[in-house]
Amino acid sequence: MISKKGKTMLALLLLVTLKIVLSFGYHHHGPQDANVRLLKTLHSYMDTSSDPCQNFYQYACGNWENAHPNITSKYVDTFGSLDYIINKRIKFILQGRRRRKISRNFENNEIYRKVRSYLAVCEEQKKFEPEQYLTVFKPLPGVEWPENGEEWQYPLEQWNVWSTLGRLQAMGFNGFPLSLELKHENATHFRLELDKVNLLGFTAFEQKIVDHLEGSLNWNYRQLAMEMEEFLKTLAALRKNHNNFKEEKISLAELMQRVPSVDFEEFFENLLGLQREFFENIQMVVTNLAYFQELGELLRQTPGQTLIQMLRIKFLGYMEKQMPKVENHLHCLQHMRDLVPLALDYIYEEEVYRHQRNHSDGVIKRIFHRMQGKFLEILQQHQQEFSEPEIALLEEKISRMKLNIGNLPQVEDGNFYVHYFRHWYVTDNDFYWNHLNALQHHHQQRFKLLQLKTAQPQHTFVIWPYGSPAFQPSANMVVIPHAYLRFPIFHPDFHDLFLYAELGNTLGHEIMHAFDINGLDFDGQGNPTTLISSTLPNKKAFFKSLRCFSQQRSASLNEKIADISGFNLAYATYFDQHPPGEVFQFHPHSPLGAKQLFFIKFAQFFCAINPKRITYDESHDTPLYRVPQVVANHRDFEKVFHCPATKKNRIVLEKCNLW
Repeated sequence: MISKKGKTMLALLLLVTLKIVLSFGYHHHGPQDANVRLLKTLHSYMDTSSDPCQNFYQYACGNWENAHPNITSKYVDTFGSLDYIINKRIKFILQGRRRRKISRNFENNEIYRKVRSYLAVCEEQKKFEPEQYLTVFKPLPGVEWPENGEEWQYPLEQWNVWSTLGRLQAMGFNGFPLSLELKHENATHFRLELDKVNLLGFTAFEQKIVDHLEGSLNWNYRQLAMEMEEFLKTLAALRKNHNNFKEEKISLAELMQRVPSVDFEEFFENLLGLQREFFENIQMVVTNLAYFQELGELLRQTPGQTLIQMLRIKFLGYMEKQMPKVENHLHCLQHMRDLVPLALDYIYEEEVYRHQRNHSDGVIKRIFHRMQGKFLEILQQHQQEFSEPEIALLEEKISRMKLNIGNLPQVEDGNFYVHYFRHWYVTDNDFYWNHLNALQHHHQQRFKLLQLKTAQPQHTFVIWPYGSPAFQPSANMVVIPHAYLRFPIFHPDFHDLFLYAELGNTLGHEIMHAFDINGLDFDGQGNPTTLISSTLPNKKAFFKSLRCFSQQRSASLNEKIADISGFNLAYATYFDQHPPGEVFQFHPHSPLGAKQLFFIKFAQFFCAINPKRITYDESHDTPLYRVPQVVANHRDFEKVFHCPATKKNRIVLEKCNLW
């Protein structure tokens, strides 16, 4: 039985939800238009010549690319379309202000002015050249970089390489010759994590510069190239010798005492802009501490000319990756979304979403609360395996879970934005200066989180440049970006079946990240806990489910849990409240049942051009695998689509589900 506390939580959640609309009839024009339009769009993506029992992804999405002709310069999948559409809308907004004679010089809103100026200067730049960044960013204040292969004129005996490394790190340059990350300590505090080099070797762009030196007739150039190659080999050997993954939690001040061979004071003063007296308050987790003692000695023994040329090449390689990708449509806005996503979200909120927030938010919260309630019911089925304190933690976690629609800081007025962007400077004529300043501002704001000691607005949103939703475990918060809230993904007037099949599935996916292998390490407030994770090996049914998942191909076990259990949660929440006999029709096509439409609408979020032509990172499987795995693990799929048991090429799997 559900605990008394759980019953109270469930009752409160049910009270805040609205009555579900069961019929497809509406009393006014708007909702019917939205659903008819969606049905037309949904059918246009389908390849009805394919057998859903053999290849459900092809059946649901096989015509998606034909329905989006000439898109490869804009986006290649539904995820990309979210970013493209919102960037296009923001550009339209900014152009509209220009047409209304609101010039950059007379824009009263500073955030609008900075965004418009940055965008205009970026779009005026027809070609982007990494070497131009060297004219703006210097290795030391007022000191020029050497030319490629040439001798540096700065007195090497006066050069502290750690000053330059700190300046580079402040621009986001990371991984060479050390790796520094900002991570959550708990729900309100942050810490630094320091580890050894992770960027060995040269990128293709960097290698071209080295090849130029190696192929030169100038002996000094060839000698320099050999010295850099030798330095990398020595650094690689050093990295290999320190691979014990031992972590130590110390203050920055203690790190400076224990590793005197590295001038961490100079490094962090240039990075954080803080004086030594503040270092005692900065907590760090250092992995492979002995590596840094030897690293300091290695840099001391390496010729300064070799080091400055190496850093020059590495900096150019870093900036080449950061430049706008001109082959992408709206490349400047996409570039800005990586740097100042909050500024773009602020403008979209002011110009678009705030006018529909009440209506849309009410619908989204209703679905979210229903799914929270359903998950509380599901927890009843696990009471024999989890102790009372563990069940209480799980119930608190789902009940306290927050929802940030729009991914904006939860503040009452706009002063937060003014203060946040106060030191983001933009010129009207120099893209490279603007880009470097935006990079510095972006990373400066991140490192400022080290100084937060209590709950602040910075804890209520995440720096997230993507259109797809996310879960932030340290805040126990689901984030729904503005970009997601667009047709055909979402419309507040969609029928509940479509809302649960898409929005509900997405919410379910993110909710399940709170209860996957990593998510169980956090409590309802976002603080670390070992209450459940320390006893997982003793939970036989739980581990049986994990073994079931692990036997199926996947890039990430946690993503597979979120995909399959999240869909099951959305499906159960909807159909436990609605009669399954509802029938929807594509006129003049054959009618499809409600459950068939539910599966199809879910799958179409993953539609893309031929997935074999897309490279995805290792954190997620391609749509070609994600969709079939979800439907193959659902108990109703074969019955809903009338799949005979002898059908060839079917993915026959043991049905896996964690929750």
